[in-house]
Amino acid sequence: MIIEKNKVVELSLTICLDSYEGEKIQEYTEDQPLIFIFGVGEIFPAFEDNIKGLKKGETFKFMLTPAQAFGEYDEKAIIKMKRNTLNLPIDEIFIGNIITFRSENGNELEGTILEFNNETITFDFNHPLAGENIYISGTVIDVRESIE
Repeated sequence: MIIEKNKVVELSLTICLDSYEGEKIQEYTEDQPLIFIFGVGEIFPAFEDNIKGLKKGETFKFMLTPAQAFGEYDEKAIIKMKRNTLNLPIDEIFIGNIITFRSENGNELEGTILEFNNETITFDFNHPLAGENIYISGTVIDVRESIE
């Protein structure tokens, strides 16, 4: 069976930065695979394009650009907020902490604290991997029909 729309796909894979041998940022193994339904929007379209048509046991290796994955780094996503409007507990205010916000329409947004002082806190709302090429290599563990 080949990977195509509405098939359940199980993959073991490694995701790295800078090169296929670079810093490992995520790994799925045969014991803990990545499992998803192909072609329904669960995975980046460019990722799916690279594995479409593969069969159980076949390997893959490809790179995704920022535009194909987590987006370009956007300086406009760096936002300084007045500290007194945030009601954050003092123990949550430290560089690198990720704070979850809700937008006006209810979507969750995560901001990483870049700096703070007595008046303001500066957040980065870019995805942590924005602007990065990601290098993916792995093996198709299984392809099967989805249960409806």
